[in-house]
Amino acid sequence: MKTRASRPDAFALLHGAAWRGVSLLGRVAFLALIVPRTVPSEFGVFFSYSSIALLLSRIVSVGAIDNLPTKIKGQPEAMRAACRDLTPFVVLAAGVTAVAAITASLVTAALALAFCMASALALAGAIRSVSPAWFERWLNLHPVAFFALAFLIGDWIDARDLLLCQALALLASQAAMLRFALAAARGPFERRQQAWPSRIVTLLSGGQTKMISDTLVVGCIRAVAIGPLLLGAGAVSDSLALALALGEVAWTVGMILVHRNFSYYCNAGPELLYSLRSAIAILLAIYAAALVVWGLGWVTHAIPFVQRAEPAMLVAALVFFAGITSLSELRYYDMATGKSLVPWIGGQVALVVAVGCGARWLNESQSIWALAAMATLISVFLIAYRAFYRPRKPGSTE
Repeated sequence: MKTRASRPDAFALLHGAAWRGVSLLGRVAFLALIVPRTVPSEFGVFFSYSSIALLLSRIVSVGAIDNLPTKIKGQPEAMRAACRDLTPFVVLAAGVTAVAAITASLVTAALALAFCMASALALAGAIRSVSPAWFERWLNLHPVAFFALAFLIGDWIDARDLLLCQALALLASQAAMLRFALAAARGPFERRQQAWPSRIVTLLSGGQTKMISDTLVVGCIRAVAIGPLLLGAGAVSDSLALALALGEVAWTVGMILVHRNFSYYCNAGPELLYSLRSAIAILLAIYAAALVVWGLGWVTHAIPFVQRAEPAMLVAALVFFAGITSLSELRYYDMATGKSLVPWIGGQVALVVAVGCGARWLNESQSIWALAAMATLISVFLIAYRAFYRPRKPGSTE
């Protein structure tokens, strides 16, 4: 059943952009003020263990952040019921974090962070279709809380301290989400006949392909940087790393519209024409930014933060992320319609393999431009295919 939910308007997108700006400020402040205060080599240890925690959290949460919105469909009562059922996982995450805080084990701290990430992803998925604004607050506020907690520790921060700070920041964000969710529907709590384990299995079922696809999205975005290292070619250059980092900024801004659209689709029903317009708008907007960078490439040498970036490589990164963001819009549309993600998974695996081959036989500039061309061609093809192809109705003789 469709609701009266409206499409994301300018105010909604401004809200998302404002929170994204807050998040980016927190991340920059962390790099500028916290990393220099860490014990030498400890930040690398933290990054490795937190990456493992992120991987585990995606598996443990079984794609809940993308799967639950398709089940809750913007219904406050369904959201509240789901959050009630997920609360024991929050309690478990808090308990593991408490154990990690009183022990000196780095592995336990990483495990605590994994549980905190997993429970946060599940709660965020539960509220996503009901309140995109609260989803954006969770997505962008906990990096700021992470920075604030780490700043309070003082000098000589080690990896375990950072892992615990990030876990606590995620727990704080979950407390805020639970408060919102449990107060969103004012009706009395109803006693449910089905046992809690059965309710959890039903709630989290069907998210396996979403989890695999979501993990592969991360692989597609980061493989160009980690592929050479895994193949023994060494780390990527500062120029490519900086180009990718700045390209990801454009990606995160474009994803504001994608996330808002997905919440709208889950709430009011998917609209193919609107999705195609959004995908085209994303492509054009980031392409325009790439043209500006190309035309003003000389400016990058005057800005200390980006002076190591080669303009051509930065343009390629922007073109690549334009295609990735546009494809994300089409992927989320399919997710909202209930279509199988198996074709997406196959395409993502092929892209990751292509990245690996590029890292083996192409130099960095050729590799990023090849990826940019692939992302552009695939996104344009899918947009055109969906715009002009109409499946034949059953029984039609045309």
